[in-house]
Amino acid sequence: MVDFHTHILPGIDDGSPDVKTSVEMLQSLYSQGIDKVVLTPHFYLAKDSSKNFFHKREKALNELLKEVGNMDNIPKLILGAEVLLYPEISGLADLERFCIEGTNYLLVEMPFFKWSNNNYETLEKIRRGGIIPIIAHIERYFKTQKDKNMIYRLLDIGCMLQANASFFNSVLTRRKALKLLRGEMIHFIGSDCHDLKKRSPNIGNAYKIIEEKHGQYSIDNLEYVSGMVLQNANFRL
Repeated sequence: MVDFHTHILPGIDDGSPDVKTSVEMLQSLYSQGIDKVVLTPHFYLAKDSSKNFFHKREKALNELLKEVGNMDNIPKLILGAEVLLYPEISGLADLERFCIEGTNYLLVEMPFFKWSNNNYETLEKIRRGGIIPIIAHIERYFKTQKDKNMIYRLLDIGCMLQANASFFNSVLTRRKALKLLRGEMIHFIGSDCHDLKKRSPNIGNAYKIIEEKHGQYSIDNLEYVSGMVLQNANFRL
């Protein structure tokens, strides 16, 4: 199983503050049955340059790799980023470097205000450029987007959708999460973990809930889609 959204790299954003915490987060995920983790630190174009971000990401990764060494109780690490959508993003010459390692799939965080047609047009430009946006934590936009066709518009563009484990873990939102998953409108699960307490990597429980409610088929389907994407297959919804 794969955790597609994490903030485990130490000291690079508002996630893990140090290497020790990062290792403990990885060990926690491994104990929950996660064998691959996509490392997705935040990138804000308005606050940072691509060059500086890549430098910080490489430094944080090297620090983590030095610590984990040959540990066999941590998942495989896959480099990526969580890129906040700005109009200028679609024109970045090095946008592909933000994609999930070895693929042309990009984790995109949408703005937390009502989207305009320009936001959808930016996603279309990214898609036409050969990069497939994965919309991060889709459930977090429901309160700000009143458009009932939001998900369909994203899918029509060619985006894929990621939901956080908390969407399934909470009794308040579980029913909606399972309904979207059943309708194949959620393609990836991520813990979106930032630490070991308030935003811990509690993804294993979400997978258990999915299996209990929808059976092994849903788990197998999530694993299949994840595997296809990590192989950079031209996945068709």
